[in-house]
Amino acid sequence: MITISGVCPLFFRVIGEYGALPDYDQKFHSSDTILLQLFSNRGEVPTATLNNETENTSSAISFSVYQVNEGVKMYYASLSGLDEATYTVRINNLNIESLPFSIYDSDDLLSNTVLIRYSHKDNNTRYDAIFWIDNVQQFFEFRMEGGFKPSGIAQKANAEQFRNQLQELTNVYAVPYKTFIFTGGDNVYGLPYWFAELLNRVLCLSDTEIGGTKYVRSDGSEPTIAPIMEGAQSFNITVTLEKKVNDAFGIGVLLPGSTDIFETTMYPESLWSADTDTDIGYVRSIKDGVPVNISVQVPSWCSYQIGSSSTEGIFPISITRLENTDTISRSGQIIITQEGSGEQIVWNVEQQGTAAPVFVFQTTQYPQSLWSADAGSDVGYVRSTKDGVAIDMSIQAPSWCTCQKSQISTPGVYSIGITRTANTDTSPRSGQIIITQEGSGEQIVWNVEQQGTAAPVFVFSINPTAETVIAAGKTVEVAVISTKDGNPQDYSVTPAETYDWVYYAPIPGGAVFPVQPNTSSQSRTATFTFTQNDSTRQPITFTITQNGAAAPVYYFSINP
Repeated sequence: MITISGVCPLFFRVIGEYGALPDYDQKFHSSDTILLQLFSNRGEVPTATLNNETENTSSAISFSVYQVNEGVKMYYASLSGLDEATYTVRINNLNIESLPFSIYDSDDLLSNTVLIRYSHKDNNTRYDAIFWIDNVQQFFEFRMEGGFKPSGIAQKANAEQFRNQLQELTNVYAVPYKTFIFTGGDNVYGLPYWFAELLNRVLCLSDTEIGGTKYVRSDGSEPTIAPIMEGAQSFNITVTLEKKVNDAFGIGVLLPGSTDIFETTMYPESLWSADTDTDIGYVRSIKDGVPVNISVQVPSWCSYQIGSSSTEGIFPISITRLENTDTISRSGQIIITQEGSGEQIVWNVEQQGTAAPVFVFQTTQYPQSLWSADAGSDVGYVRSTKDGVAIDMSIQAPSWCTCQKSQISTPGVYSIGITRTANTDTSPRSGQIIITQEGSGEQIVWNVEQQGTAAPVFVFSINPTAETVIAAGKTVEVAVISTKDGNPQDYSVTPAETYDWVYYAPIPGGAVFPVQPNTSSQSRTATFTFTQNDSTRQPITFTITQNGAAAPVYYFSINP
């Protein structure tokens, strides 16, 4: 479930049962801050849009998150510095839209309005509202037509008197004070009734400023409405108030000893930008009705100046901060000490870090990851920017590659040409092209591989591998096939030993072995080895066996 703060300065739920809604333009100055707080108790994340009705544009509202308790989160955003235009805020989850409100830069156009700022001493209220976040007080603001008329100022006194026997009166004590009738609206246009409801809720809080002065309702006074004419849906709103600090004796004069005041009347901004700038806050410091000096301590990256006190004991404190050149935010405390009492007021402040540069470093097109063994070139593309501006890079490549970068027409995109040498080895080789962005140190790695040169295909065979020859001798022919990748490949023939009866002679397509006659009766063998040049093929052995000569056949006989 999502709810809207009960003291939201914008109006979402309004009724018009008794007539049409009044045509009213809620007004803010461009320097005003519109604090929007939404509460969720079921894990639902609210979303909202700010609609510029003048320009017919919309933008999402970015919320910060505050954990109220275990089951409830508060999502809050401050709308400030808006351009002059008419706006609405739409809560998408609730499907509701605020009534239109307008932003003005001109003080003259808002001269009949009064700024009402309101907060509370703690976060314990009956409304969905958070007034303190990390010890920093949150203020809501809205404007309404109205102010204080002289005729609405009444002189009052709270007195106790004693009448003696002669019926003569003596004041035991008497404290004068004043009441002020605040009038919202005017007799011509008036205000919608819901301003009375918001004003009544605001006056239930501990801190309500109207036109820069703190007020409280007088003796339980309640806002009353009076239509500007019969049947009208616009009203004049009146309520009786008193100043929170009694100045009935004169501006800034208090009853001696009655009240000591040491309080913040206006806080500086609690979250500062990284730039050098000056902010201001106000402290009221009074002792027995007399302004009391203050001392200030600030963080080392701040300086301060205390302005002159007003008659009401209000001291302006100007705080100048140095630029935060670090990307990390820094925080500190401004400690204001009241002289004499030693009481202290602490303002917690935080300065944002300088926005970290936005680096973009990415491959937009990869080169081929697997290359042939031949020499060649390839190209890849990398986008390298810092805050939208092209930024250089360095490149490391394997020893068998060279790289050349060049920025192309697309902003921040570089082409990286890669030239490789031929891989004469049969084994593949791999490596990394490492591209490093200047400034960020981020790296892009391209893994590349180059195939090895294909191993040659050798064919080597002889036929026959053995031959038996008769003793008479003959010429033996051996057919040889010897190729490399289909082309003839040289080979050699080597005898196992020196033979005087057989030798080798090459012929086209093979070899011949002339064998001499064997006159011995014993057989004999010769071995020759065929070896293919520059080849991984195994040598082939050729064996010739020659039979021995036949033994003579003797005939010997007698007859008779």
